[in-house]
Amino acid sequence: MLNKVIALFVSNHPQCKKPSKYVEFFLEQLDYQYEDGRKSAIEMLNIFFEKLTKEINDQYALLAFVKLAARLMNDESTECRQMVVLAIQKLVMSISESKRNDLCLATKDWLESKKEVYICIAVQVLVIFNKLEGEKFGNTLRELLPVLSKIVHAEILYSYAEESIGIIIDNLNLLMREHKNQTTQFGEEGLLDSFLREMGPLARCSKSLTVQLSAARFLGSLFSILNKEYLLSRSDPSPREFIQWTLAQLKTFQLTNELAEQVAKNLVYLFDLVSQSDEDLQWLCHRLSVLCNFELVKLPNETIRRISVFKVTAVIVLKVDPKRAGIVLQSLLPSLYREMQGKSAQNTEILQKIAMEVAETIKGRIGDEEFTNRLAECNRLFVARLEERKRKRKVD
Repeated sequence: MLNKVIALFVSNHPQCKKPSKYVEFFLEQLDYQYEDGRKSAIEMLNIFFEKLTKEINDQYALLAFVKLAARLMNDESTECRQMVVLAIQKLVMSISESKRNDLCLATKDWLESKKEVYICIAVQVLVIFNKLEGEKFGNTLRELLPVLSKIVHAEILYSYAEESIGIIIDNLNLLMREHKNQTTQFGEEGLLDSFLREMGPLARCSKSLTVQLSAARFLGSLFSILNKEYLLSRSDPSPREFIQWTLAQLKTFQLTNELAEQVAKNLVYLFDLVSQSDEDLQWLCHRLSVLCNFELVKLPNETIRRISVFKVTAVIVLKVDPKRAGIVLQSLLPSLYREMQGKSAQNTEILQKIAMEVAETIKGRIGDEEFTNRLAECNRLFVARLEERKRKRKVD
């Protein structure tokens, strides 16, 4: 209530000749030590932007924009940063078209500055402009893609903080998702070639889960947006390379559920690219089985990789022609069968439950008789390996 009274005084009282001075005072409070004080300042600025005229708002528009935008990186409070986003939106809507263009030019200057913090601020501000402009922002995005492509490259792994890389990729991802039709056109025109090439090292950056997750989400968005024919036609990177990057992420030693879920989604998208060729399908399924063995041998106390592979297996079985299901089961059923028998020492019940659910999916797809025969074959191989291990122990 007090804030509104102050705003009414500043905007309407005849003795208040320089309302911009009051705005500048509250802009200085954005650096206030205590969070509650910063929140009050942002709330006050919001009210000023709404109550004052465009002519007055134009006087301090650039200063307010720069001060607020800086808080997107400098404020440790998530709530304050969210409030800043809303304040910038309110400011942009409360100024003239001419001043709005000035703010857009300032954002572009930040993007081209080659300074990490300015670039991080710029990509976040672009998302704000996008929200305000809607479909019209697609043309701006097209103009900025050459600049953005120079930012998103493998070398930033050595020069930028992982948090900054995440901010850049995540906000670019948001923009692509908001303009799906134009993103498809960007791909066909070759404007995404650099992004797709450079995303490989970022996706495989096992030292940073933040970077890996951002890269996985970005690729997942493009896999879901871009036409299958376009992705199939690519050679640099090729569909197999996309899959190799994605599978490599599951070998990350500190794998999280969040990353594993995104990787599983990406594999489902990519399956369509290799599903037409028996050779490619066999290659993919073999690589998935290798991942199961990797976890079993290297990280026996974890289950996240096997669970992810089993979920992807269920989707593959549902998508592939039942006549070709044998290609899938030859590689993946042995790992599934092992967990159905409860052979793992850790998290046995969880693995067994998921394995049984996937097995029911397979049975429903290929029929009881064939499923029973394939399980019998798995059991025969399992027993043979067990006997071989016993024999080797006796020899030793």
